[in-house]
Order: sequence, then C-alpha cells, then structure tokens
Amino acid sequence: MKKYLLVFAFFISSLSGVYSLETKFQLGFSPSLMLNTDTSLNSAVSPIVTPINFAINLKIKENFCIEPRLSFFYYYSLWANNRALPAEIENRTGTTFSFMLDCPFDFTKTFNKNHIFQIGAGPSFLIRFATLSNNVNADDYGVTGSAQGDLSCINSWFWQNANFLFIKAHALYLYKFNSSVQAGPEFSVSLPIGSFIENNPLHNALISAGIQFRF
Repeated sequence: MKKYLLVFAFFISSLSGVYSLETKFQLGFSPSLMLNTDTSLNSAVSPIVTPINFAINLKIKENFCIEPRLSFFYYYSLWANNRALPAEIENRTGTTFSFMLDCPFDFTKTFNKNHIFQIGAGPSFLIRFATLSNNVNADDYGVTGSAQGDLSCINSWFWQNANFLFIKAHALYLYKFNSSVQAGPEFSVSLPIGSFIENNPLHNALISAGIQFRF
C-alpha cells in the first residue's frame, strides 16, 4: 500500500512543480452507490459508501486541467460465487479499506466570472485490502473452510482480472464565493474494467453524488 501512495504523491508533486502557477486544492464528500449485481442471498444489496476525497486541480492550458484525486472509504465483504461481494454487517467476513486514485483530464469553463462548469474522464485505480471484521475469528466457518481462507480469496480477487482498474467520468459545478473559495455539487460514474472482462459490466460500478470545496 505504502508504495502506491508514494508513487501517487510523487506524481502529484511533479505535476505541481510543472503547473504551480494554476494550482487549487479541493476537498469533497461524495456518497456513492456501489452496484452489486450478484443474486446470491448471502451478499448485500448494493451498499452506499461514503468516500472523503482530496484533490489538486492543475490548470495545464486555457479551459483544460488535470485533477489528481485520492478518495477513502470502507465497506464489509464476504466470499461467495468465486468473487468478493459486499456484505451486510450480520454476514460479513472482512472489513475492506479502499483507496481510489483518480487522474481525470478535464474541460472547464467559467461563465459570468462566478459560475464554473467542469467535465472530464480518466483512469482510476481502486486499491483495496480486507481484514477480518470485529468478532470474526480466523477459524470461523467460511466457504473455503475458514474465515481466514475466505479473507485470502477476497484479497486475491481485488487484484485479479483488472478488478482494481476503473474508468471514471464526472461533471462538476462550482460557485465562486470569493477569490479563494469555490463550492458546488459533483456527479460521477466509475466503471470497473474487471467486471467487463468477466462479462458482468456493471458489477462494482460506483455512482456518486456529492459536494466539492476548492480553495
């Protein structure tokens, strides 16, 4: 995990050095629906996760910018039907900690000096790792024979068939309150490449609506 965060930090610092004249910092909260298309009775209905995100907006040209972003959220998981699935708290095996790294290329336009519209798309990397949830013991029952065995399968699945790779598209509106502070709603969709490979295109997709603050 540490090496991925270091690479992301180095990437951001490198871009900031190149485009430091037009750098803005951004903080946001974006509740997201994580689609679960599995019909297993063991898994949860599509859960709502609550990512908190931090971004740097880097203007590279008039009306164009790059916006590296890091989001964090967690949810409960179980192992069923040869895949990691979201779980209800009563039926969980692992607690999955998730870090999403985005790097969209955006088009932005300002109207009447105070109204900013921004749309863009780009790759996202969802780095996940699961640990045994509270009150779940390693030798408890699991599909593989034990909860610890299920946990190992869950963590392996996160890296199989590009399950960590997403394509994200988003639209953002910001109102400029003053020379320093902007805020407004954002809508986004993250499509998982791994689910397309497995012929289940929308499984694990994230649909988000939230608010962003830019400084």
